[in-house]
Parts: sequence; structure tokens; C-alpha cells
Amino acid sequence: MKLSNYNSPRRPTIAPNRNLTERAGLIRDVANMLGIDAIKIELSNLLKDAFRIQFDDCTGRAQTLFIPAAASPARISQTLRLVSGPRRGSGQF
Repeated sequence: MKLSNYNSPRRPTIAPNRNLTERAGLIRDVANMLGIDAIKIELSNLLKDAFRIQFDDCTGRAQTLFIPAAASPARISQTLRLVSGPRRGSGQF
């Protein structure tokens, strides 16, 4: 595969500092809303323009999740809700 194909216009790119900081803040806000207390957010070394997120789900198991930095707020919320399980302290199973 040519390098020019890798950098095709289809791949969304994020401006370095401001947008990444805003997205990380959005991920943290959604996690707090879902009752995830301790969450570690960092840029992924494996995937371009993605966040690596580590947290414990509702059963206490460690989860590692990769979310594209260009993902919409709704997609981020849906993904975290799906992986984290029911809200802690909500009485739902």
C-alpha cells in the first residue's frame, strides 16, 4: 500500500491541542454521568487520532476501550454506556 493511500482525505484528522483537550473533557464528563469514578484517558499509541480509555466496569473488571477522537458526543456516550454496564447505584441489573 502506498503512503499516499494511508493519508487519504477519508481519514478524519483532529487539530492537535484544543480539540483533543475538548474531546478528552467530553469523555470524562460522560464517564462521570454514567458513574465511572476512576478513568484514565490518553492518546493511543496504536491508532491514529484515537483515545485509549481504561476504567473498571460495573463488575469491577478492567476495561480498555479505543474511541476515535473524531467521534460524536452521542457515539462516545453510547459506547461508554454499552461497555460500562448499568449505572452504579441505580438498582438495575
